[in-house]
Amino acid sequence: MKIVIIGVGSESFGRGQIADLLQAKELQGRNVQLVLVDVDELALERMTCLAERIKVHTGSDMEIASTTARTQALPGADYVITAVARKRYPLWEQDFRIPLAYGFRHCLGENGGPGALFHALRSFELVLPICRDMERLCPDSLLLNFTNPEARVLHAILHLTKVKAAGICHGTFYVLPYIENIYANQQVIFEL
Repeated sequence: MKIVIIGVGSESFGRGQIADLLQAKELQGRNVQLVLVDVDELALERMTCLAERIKVHTGSDMEIASTTARTQALPGADYVITAVARKRYPLWEQDFRIPLAYGFRHCLGENGGPGALFHALRSFELVLPICRDMERLCPDSLLLNFTNPEARVLHAILHLTKVKAAGICHGTFYVLPYIENIYANQQVIFEL
């Protein structure tokens, strides 16, 4: 099995994905190759070193490789995981501030509202070329997309490419305790 992570240089996303995969008991003894990809050479080197340390710590038998060229990583991939962005925080701040300045109140400006539209367009520019490479180099693989705005990016992938894909959002795990607490303490009733 070959798993490719594109955008692994992110300290929050990359670190979590590496740790999750190397700890997965279901992947042990299955001849798994984990290929780390990022265009930022320094970040890629840092995450590759981290992956090797986690591998030793967990006793994982995965083979780890890394490259800055996704076209080298994609051939033969069974799964491709993406979380890519360019100038994430400075542009995300603009996605929030600019609509707010014109009276558009919205949550964070990342996944909903007018700010998310601009975020989506920037993400399409990064994700759709990856999908084109996947169509050519690993057409039977499954793309697991973490790139935000996740639902909008997944919609574009499923409607503009032939790539099989699913969207994944880790944010839901952070809000579950809050929702449980609200429900337990206030008996909230939802009507549709």
